[in-house]
Amino acid sequence: MQDIGYESHNSILILGTNSIVLGSYFFTLLVFIILIPMKYFCKGKCCTKKLYNKIYPGLFFNNILTILFEAYLEFLIAGYMNLKQPLNTYVGEILGSVVAWVGLILCLVVLPVFSIIFIRINKDKFEKEGFNDKWDPFYKGETKYKTKLERAFKLVFIIRRIVFLSIAFSKIVQIYQIILMQALQLVFIIYYAGTRPLINRRIMNLSIINEFLV
Repeated sequence: MQDIGYESHNSILILGTNSIVLGSYFFTLLVFIILIPMKYFCKGKCCTKKLYNKIYPGLFFNNILTILFEAYLEFLIAGYMNLKQPLNTYVGEILGSVVAWVGLILCLVVLPVFSIIFIRINKDKFEKEGFNDKWDPFYKGETKYKTKLERAFKLVFIIRRIVFLSIAFSKIVQIYQIILMQALQLVFIIYYAGTRPLINRRIMNLSIINEFLV
């Protein structure tokens, strides 16, 4: 499991287009920071204010949350492999190390913190205007949010993938890896079947069946 099929340890190469998407987010963030002082000097109808108002809703925090959830495993794998054999000879290799650290911090610190905050949000706030602009990636109209266990779906998603990769990259005997994977699967099935966090009953039942078959 050392290289798991990847030909490079550079996080940028491993992430592929995901690194471009992440870079575009931080570029947009830079533009937003530049716009903050500029909008105060604009009077009347100003394109700077319009651009500021257009960027803000998705930037905090919809866009970055969507990126992390969509490519969570890729960011963890890229970060682990890059830091396991760091290369700092060329600019691209140094940049790869930076991307690896940023990706791991976002996945292991920022995203879990936001997931815990989401769990603690009062359910009445879900109906307020602008709530979806920030928190939509946590449920996207697909998962329930009435109880804290239902809102914990994404946190379980995160924990499961962290434990999965920890087992996969561990150096223990393979039979023990399989046993631990099965135990992880069982814990997730218990949560899945007990909480039934998905709104669509058909998809929910298919997901449970899929978990048993896997």
